[in-house]
Amino acid sequence: MEEEIRGAILPNNSTTTTTNRSNSSSSISNTSTRKLSYLSKVESNITILSGIFPFSSQVTSSLSSSSLSSFDNIMTDHSKVCRYCLSDDETSEWLAPCKCIGTMKWVHLSCFEQWLSFAPYAMKYSCAICSYVYRRQWKLKSYKNWHWPQFHLRITDLLGIYFDITLTYRIYRYFPRCLDNRVTFFLYASYLLLWKLVVLSRIRLNFYSNIVYDIITSICSSKVLDAL
Repeated sequence: MEEEIRGAILPNNSTTTTTNRSNSSSSISNTSTRKLSYLSKVESNITILSGIFPFSSQVTSSLSSSSLSSFDNIMTDHSKVCRYCLSDDETSEWLAPCKCIGTMKWVHLSCFEQWLSFAPYAMKYSCAICSYVYRRQWKLKSYKNWHWPQFHLRITDLLGIYFDITLTYRIYRYFPRCLDNRVTFFLYASYLLLWKLVVLSRIRLNFYSNIVYDIITSICSSKVLDAL
């Protein structure tokens, strides 16, 4: 009788042990997957920001060995980590310029200003992740700190500006004669259509708004504030 009871208990114990092992192995695999995902994000951040923020060889070589421990720290500790330099040191003033949360929330003010100087024009006004428009505080510079705007225009940009000015001038000039006959009407209508599709496109409007931004920043200084 005792042997039958032991035989009935042992399979149940073995089944329970197998279930516990499978649960533990699945949790380990989930943790490993999360760590690998974190490592891939770190490597992609390094690839993107390596041209803007120089990493020392010592930090870069030790990053892979310390990434797992930093992952555990980030998952358990909600301390501030700069999204650009991936550092939690108090090297500069902390700033939360947008509505992003988690490890993407905080940036060093110096890192953020350096990022804005190299960022594409569309990303100088709003966050590329949450699309929050940065709050800015403008202040007029002293006269000795004024400088010529740095447009960094290419030949294609100059040709585009010439085309836009010429097309706008033709629309203004031929407006009084647009109703003279059918030919001039359709010619003027084609000018208006081309002007709307090209000059009023989002790309061109962003281009000219950034030129205005460069002109303003040559005589004024701006500071990004914390998001509301």
